[in-house]
Amino acid sequence: MHERKGTALMNNDCFISAIYLDPRVNSILTDEQLEKARDHLVQTYQRAVQLLSTNNVNSTALEESEVPDEELSSSRSTITELDAFLRAQFRRRQQNMLNFNSEHNFKRILIEFLNQPLLAASTNILNYWHSMKIREPQLYLLSNIILATPPTQVSVERLFSSLKFVMNNLRMSLKDEIIDVLVIRNNALYDK
Repeated sequence: MHERKGTALMNNDCFISAIYLDPRVNSILTDEQLEKARDHLVQTYQRAVQLLSTNNVNSTALEESEVPDEELSSSRSTITELDAFLRAQFRRRQQNMLNFNSEHNFKRILIEFLNQPLLAASTNILNYWHSMKIREPQLYLLSNIILATPPTQVSVERLFSSLKFVMNNLRMSLKDEIIDVLVIRNNALYDK
């Protein structure tokens, strides 16, 4: 039974992607698993960049709408227009830099990552990625997403199973805050 679970995990894209980004153990992956993990990591990175650019566009619209009307009508309107133009150019350049790492270039970054020396098993992987934040910002972003994603639904299923003990016919009028305290914050998986 444990062997079947292990095989299922090693076929899970998210799980092998997390192993790929862990220089303590990424040498256990086969060539096929490495390729599968790379494809998943590229797709995840592209989606993250897409979401970040959408958020940047929304924040740009918000910032531009925050300029007071009287400031636009004053003699400073040319400065405000210049500021708006420069901000737009800056954002465009940021977007171009994000898009610069196309799928091919990002795959190359992932392949080069595998050439890094193995880390000791006792190394804290989260501290490792935090130290790589400046040197490898794309991989740092990706590690934050991939390492935070649970590869199985076990923890979620446990949470819902425990909910049946809290939410019964006698307690249907509990407020969301009370349920949050009873179920989520008292769960061993929740970091306090």
